[in-house]
Amino acid sequence: MRVVVPSLCNLGALADRFELGETLGEGGSAAVYRAVDRATGALVALKVYAGDDDSRARLHREIAALRAVRHPGLPALVAEGATSSGAPFVAMTLCEGAPLSSHLRAPWSNRRLRALGLAVCDPLAALHAAGFVHRDIKPEHILIRLDARGELASVVLVDLGLALEPSDARRITGERIVGTLGFLPPEQLRASDAPAEPAWDVFSLGCVLFFAAAGSSAFAAPDDGQLVAKVLSAYRPPLRELAPHVDPALAALIDSMIALSPSERPRDATAVRDALRAITTREDEREPTAASSVIALIVGHPAVAMTDAERMDAATGDLTGTPAKLAIDPAILPSDAWVETAADGSILVCLRAASLDAKFVARAVQCALLLAARRSGHRWAVAASAGALERRWPRGAAVDRALALRHHAVADAVVIESLTALVASERFVLEARGPCFIVLRAK
Repeated sequence: MRVVVPSLCNLGALADRFELGETLGEGGSAAVYRAVDRATGALVALKVYAGDDDSRARLHREIAALRAVRHPGLPALVAEGATSSGAPFVAMTLCEGAPLSSHLRAPWSNRRLRALGLAVCDPLAALHAAGFVHRDIKPEHILIRLDARGELASVVLVDLGLALEPSDARRITGERIVGTLGFLPPEQLRASDAPAEPAWDVFSLGCVLFFAAAGSSAFAAPDDGQLVAKVLSAYRPPLRELAPHVDPALAALIDSMIALSPSERPRDATAVRDALRAITTREDEREPTAASSVIALIVGHPAVAMTDAERMDAATGDLTGTPAKLAIDPAILPSDAWVETAADGSILVCLRAASLDAKFVARAVQCALLLAARRSGHRWAVAASAGALERRWPRGAAVDRALALRHHAVADAVVIESLTALVASERFVLEARGPCFIVLRAK
């Protein structure tokens, strides 16, 4: 739903006091504007909600939290009211800064990670102490400013429209999931009337810190269904597998924040803050470098889509490693192969090399043929190109090329894209099939 704010002549009490400026953001329930408070001359953030019941509930939650907690790391309540058309609004102090999401293009150093965690924990601890749970902590709701040296100058936690008091029962059954997938704990994804608790926010903040440390999500998945399955099963790599530069104590804390059970996490933001204060990070860390300049990605897609029950069964077969139903005999794979399985039954294998030559491509194609022979019911595709395992995850053109073959793959066979075929043709008999080639046999 797009929020449409009426023209100034229809804003009633809002227009009497506030002069609207540029749009700062729009969401499903509200639009936020920069505005001037004519009573004080100060700049404010003016949030105008849609007039439906859900939007009004969000407004009341936000106002309740802002009234209860005043902290420099949170917006301060300036005014509240309604337009002449009945749309509710709230004015808050304008918090300058850019969303954290705009600063996550590269992994953060230990020092900056620790500083970020401490800065977010300060206002979040104040919310928890007042009996509130934010429920929607994500990079877009953390505004940061950097100083001339690139260090954190200020951090503000915004958008309290989902904030709940622990005494407020949260229902999901019959309602949509609220919050942002990829940052929601499993408790918020299950149908339950359990009350909100600070451990929810601890999980979400852990996901934020994980993303900042690794440069990728803790629960990366190609679609929402697989993402939910991964979160419910805690199916993710330990942080240091993706970001070996992170201090072990800091990584252990972040991993504990994303634990499957709330009882295994720090109890609230105060506990996280205390743990961060006790960590002395190294100042000489080095960002990880690419493991190689060439990769071959082997992708096996299930020929028949798994049912929801099978997907969940596979995802929860083993909470610490490869899902039980999708396990691969290690004897099939080279010792240096990277392997990942998705909750929909897809299998990814990545091989690395310093250069793209016939020997390397032959090794990848032969590996795919062995997999096709052992894993019936999958459609296998191979692409070799420039790329690398950056922080242990494949990146580069080979990834896009392999995934693009999905709709051209054949059950129990191996297909390769045209560029890989140029090299593979020296050692394999190939058959053209549309934009790709099927590997028939070795020469």
